[in-house]
Amino acid sequence: DPIGLDGGFGPYSYVHNPLEWVDPLGLSTGRAGKQARLKELANDPKQPRHVRGWIKQEQNAMARGNRTNIRNPPGYQLAHWRGYESAKGYGYEYSDPQHTDLHKLQHKYDGRGRKNKPGASGKGKKACKGKSK
Repeated sequence: DPIGLDGGFGPYSYVHNPLEWVDPLGLSTGRAGKQARLKELANDPKQPRHVRGWIKQEQNAMARGNRTNIRNPPGYQLAHWRGYESAKGYGYEYSDPQHTDLHKLQHKYDGRGRKNKPGASGKGKKACKGKSK
């Protein structure tokens, strides 16, 4: 079946389908707010100085017209707090920078966040004041 209507095992399918990461209607909140969160982290005293400095340099490059968005610091990813993963519909306001290798290791054991109970980290209670989730 060349167009896949029969269902079942597809031996010729791609490992990652980029079409499934698209949200044309903008209804998925799991990956929303990344730039806003990075801007917040620039002035967060809990973040290491090198992370804050990187983000401020990115903002300066944007102001000069050399960049269009803020990149993550090298070797870091914005990682959702445990229990506030994008798989549960939470945006980046529930995330902090984490070393890429640690972030991948975490998801190796928690099923990309599906195994964590909602709110498992307890961090969101402070961040969610007035929000319903």
